[in-house]
Amino acid sequence: TTMFREQPMPRSYNWNAGFQHEIPGGVVVHAAYVGNRGLGLVGGGDLNNMTYAQIAQYGSSLEDNVPNPYANVVDERTSFFFGKTTVPRWATLVDFPQFATGNPNGGVNIRGLNIENSIYHALQLKVEKRLAQGFSFVASYTKGKILGTGNGPYGYIGDNGGQQNWKDRSLERAIDQQDVSQWLTIATTYELPVGKGKSLDPKNPIVKAFVANWQSNVIFATGTGLPILVGGGNWANRSRYFGQRPDLVCDPSKNMAKTAERWISPECFA
Repeated sequence: TTMFREQPMPRSYNWNAGFQHEIPGGVVVHAAYVGNRGLGLVGGGDLNNMTYAQIAQYGSSLEDNVPNPYANVVDERTSFFFGKTTVPRWATLVDFPQFATGNPNGGVNIRGLNIENSIYHALQLKVEKRLAQGFSFVASYTKGKILGTGNGPYGYIGDNGGQQNWKDRSLERAIDQQDVSQWLTIATTYELPVGKGKSLDPKNPIVKAFVANWQSNVIFATGTGLPILVGGGNWANRSRYFGQRPDLVCDPSKNMAKTAERWISPECFA
């Protein structure tokens, strides 16, 4: 495991545009577009990952045994090449065979590799009635989308689907695992009309101490959930040379009872 000394600095660009207008009743309506672009975000990868071009070129012959090109060179007993006359073809194709581990996806793990990117677009709406006659109200709604190539080191924030091959980021662009496409929040405050200067002003100080100057608050929030990421498992044509993901072959939510144990159909991923 190592790190590169020189890398692009992570960068984030933000922009927005909006307007607000007051309508009768002291209600203010807000509408805004918000965007964000992240570049050089933290990721990771292994220098011994083969490229898709190499995998496609050699296909099933990657597992063929070929003469060990390092048989007379390697004297380190812990080396994958030590004492072997033949090795799998893939072991001769990795960039740093001296660090080969016996796994075609391992050997030189790079931490803090600034290769990820993301983009976010959102429409934000808000209706607000400021406090008047003891009542205030605010409702906000966001409709947005986050696209990105991954955020592996921060997978604890949401589920982490991993990457297929860090050497080709174009195939990683997808809905981000932290994407919440819709969110609605409603909050109200109501001051009870009991107390000094209000509709009801008890004269008895004991009664006033218990029933005056109260207010009620209600907050409601709801939104769509995080994307369900499907990975792992085994299937007949699964490759071990990159982080392959299953194909979607049918509608996984169709005719499902949607229980906690079985929300989607696993048979739709092959």
